[in-house]
Amino acid sequence: MSPLTKVFVVLHVVLSMLLTAAVVVFVNRTDDFKKQAADEVVAFNQAKNEAGLARAEVIAANGDYLSKLNAKDAAITAQREALAADDTQIAGLNEQLAKLSSTSAQTVSALDGANEALKVAQQQNATVENNFTALRQSSDTLQKENTESSLSITDLQNKLDVTERQRRYLAEQVTQLTAQNAQQADIIHKNLPAIEDRNNAIINPTPTVALDGVIRGTSVIAGVPYATISLGSADAVEKNMQFKVIDGDRFLGYLTVDTVEPHEATGRLEGPHVDDIKGGVEVKTQL
Repeated sequence: MSPLTKVFVVLHVVLSMLLTAAVVVFVNRTDDFKKQAADEVVAFNQAKNEAGLARAEVIAANGDYLSKLNAKDAAITAQREALAADDTQIAGLNEQLAKLSSTSAQTVSALDGANEALKVAQQQNATVENNFTALRQSSDTLQKENTESSLSITDLQNKLDVTERQRRYLAEQVTQLTAQNAQQADIIHKNLPAIEDRNNAIINPTPTVALDGVIRGTSVIAGVPYATISLGSADAVEKNMQFKVIDGDRFLGYLTVDTVEPHEATGRLEGPHVDDIKGGVEVKTQL
């Protein structure tokens, strides 16, 4: 076997070992990814189930609260009716006591029985009164909690309304300031004197003719926004000429021409709303 053949055999063995190791690593990583994906699905389903259980608990708590409140109202009504019945019973016993007081032994005996019955009725009446007082205190507590909750909700709603009014007011102020800044920037650009750059080219000259065109497309080069317009040298467009970019009555920014072709030109974009400049919006040398 020649040395070259031996070298090829050794390389073949080494490459086979490397390929086997790579396949084992790939299979292990694939299993890990599958397990991780399955664990995430299980965690998502668990979170979803917990959210459903929490929602069901809230609904059940509200229903339990209403049921308890209705039960307490019914108990108060029943206790009141029992108290009225006891009062009626006491009145009847008092009438019997008055009749029995006109007799002798029978009257005394009947009076003793009436007294016993009266005592029982009074004890029952005291028990009813205590129960009624406890129920009334419980009802007052629930009413107080309900009132406090209503007041808290009303306070939060008022704060939300105030915050919303402030947000709308600030949004209007921002809109007004943006419009004022655009107008002031336009006035400044109109009144700036012509300045010569190093190549003696006029920067931002005010064109002597009114030119109107549209944006054909936009791009970003080295972090600087550029746009191509539908006017070129055939329309008297020159390098460093400045156009105002508008969308209806809205001022978006300025385009300063860098390169000029016969029927189109490309320039840098700047202004308050450069991100809103897109194909189809208007460009004008004069507003």
